[in-house]
Amino acid sequence: MYFRGYLSGGFFIIQVPLVTADGLDQMVKSTDMHMNRNMDLSKFVPLTHQAAGHPDLFESEDSALFAKLTNRKEIDFYTKLNSHVAEDKPLGSSLIDWVPQFMGVLTPGISPDLKSQGAPVAAELEKKASEQPNSEKEYVLLENLLFGFSQPSVLDIKLGVKLYDDDATDDKKERLGKVSDSTTSGSLGFRICGMDIRKTGKEVHEKWTDYVTTYQDADKIEYIKFDKWFGRALDEDTVLEGLDLFFHHNELPEELRNIILSNTETRLQLLYNCLLEEEVRVISGSLLIIFENDSARWKKKDNQDSLVFQREIYDDDQDEEDQNDPDDENLLRENCPLSKLALVDFAHSTFVPGQKYDENLVDGLESLLQQISHLKDNEHR
Repeated sequence: MYFRGYLSGGFFIIQVPLVTADGLDQMVKSTDMHMNRNMDLSKFVPLTHQAAGHPDLFESEDSALFAKLTNRKEIDFYTKLNSHVAEDKPLGSSLIDWVPQFMGVLTPGISPDLKSQGAPVAAELEKKASEQPNSEKEYVLLENLLFGFSQPSVLDIKLGVKLYDDDATDDKKERLGKVSDSTTSGSLGFRICGMDIRKTGKEVHEKWTDYVTTYQDADKIEYIKFDKWFGRALDEDTVLEGLDLFFHHNELPEELRNIILSNTETRLQLLYNCLLEEEVRVISGSLLIIFENDSARWKKKDNQDSLVFQREIYDDDQDEEDQNDPDDENLLRENCPLSKLALVDFAHSTFVPGQKYDENLVDGLESLLQQISHLKDNEHR
């Protein structure tokens, strides 16, 4: 099915699997996307917290959805992954439990359904769209992993020694090969690509000041952004210091920092076990680690943070009036996890039946797990 959306100055058709539309009000209702709410897809704004600073990242105004410039390979990967859901497997044992929920694809144009209805709004939008330059860009539409977080810290880690696909140009292979060889990608199998942390009264060590900038979110809360050069400056001896900065440069009490670090370690173990069973190749995939800095949210949830977040399932029998209830949206925000871990970036990923697990990906994850375990052990000495 196709729906109309607005993104970055242009009109886009939203191709969403298993989703129904409610008239022309630009509201899309999820039926099997595990998001028990209505989602306004009419406008997107630049993503506030971009740990690795990638271009073309957007979020819906209510922060529920995330859109990123994509390619056909990534779309095919998400589509195939969502077609292989095993309902009888324990939560956390399938790859789909560790990736953002796939909602559909944004493509340029006006919905054919909207055109066929001959509504004045369709004619108006078609006129505006005709004035836009032609574009063949596609954006993958996902759940926003930051939805529900009040003051998130975000860490982006690139996994694997090999950073390029087999069909990459020779120039790209040479360039990314040099990046791997000169950073912890080559020596450890993972590299910090960037991170955003909540600014506090603590000072960042002067040796890192060349790699940081500060910014404010819509609520005027200040954050420190560490760019990609910070991660490239780290080596085998200092990468633990970089991870320590992310987990400990905050004003959370020690109890909460321990919970976050312990849960991160356990999630990495679960994801590691899961990937040993997955016949995929994920080149240049990333791991996002997110946690809440708002102590009030932790207190409200009694410091209880689930290891694997189980999304809400849409109830077909639920009244439409109930689905639009603002209280439901507030409840969804309140029920969102206090920390999470997710595998993202599948632009160079594919399924490889019969070829066993991805050693490049798994080895990098195992190396990161070892570093996180070292950090946790040092904390308890």
